[in-house]
Amino acid sequence: MENAFIEIYKNKRYNFFRWRNETNVVYKVIMAFTFACLIGFGAMIRFYLPFTPVPITLQVFFVLLSGIVLGRWYGGLSQIIYVGLGAAGVPWFTAQSALMGVTGGYLVGFIFAAMMVGWLTDKNVKIRSFPGMLVLMLLSVGVIYAFGALQFSLIMGTNFYETISLAVLPFIAGDVLKACAVATIGCAI
Repeated sequence: MENAFIEIYKNKRYNFFRWRNETNVVYKVIMAFTFACLIGFGAMIRFYLPFTPVPITLQVFFVLLSGIVLGRWYGGLSQIIYVGLGAAGVPWFTAQSALMGVTGGYLVGFIFAAMMVGWLTDKNVKIRSFPGMLVLMLLSVGVIYAFGALQFSLIMGTNFYETISLAVLPFIAGDVLKACAVATIGCAI
């Protein structure tokens, strides 16, 4: 009976990725829009720290998950929809000028991180184990940090150490937890 359960689980995992690849474009765009809304929801749950202008949000969780669920192109599309709608005035950014402000680099990093997660998840089946997924999620968070820290530094005029201490270090613990959660979900599906 246990072997039958394991086989059913393996079939469900396989069918998830097959479903994602075989579903029609309209449905994939709807899913990308849905993830854009989830990321917008994650952006509205924010906590400010007194020493940095960058808030703690739940966006990274949904960004990483979009790459797994939607794949490279539609995961990236969900981020483009999110950023585009925010720039058009949907109030999930802290301000319409967020793209040009200290958080704009993170928003650009979301696009590349989701695409990287989707691409590597599709390209390498072995990465779908928990250790592989966790490494992939942490690397993707690193991509987000790289874009975010670069723009933060340019806007704020901070040096390398100030940038790291204000734009990266305060978020590592929370983002590691988010990466673990998404790796667990990704491994399960």
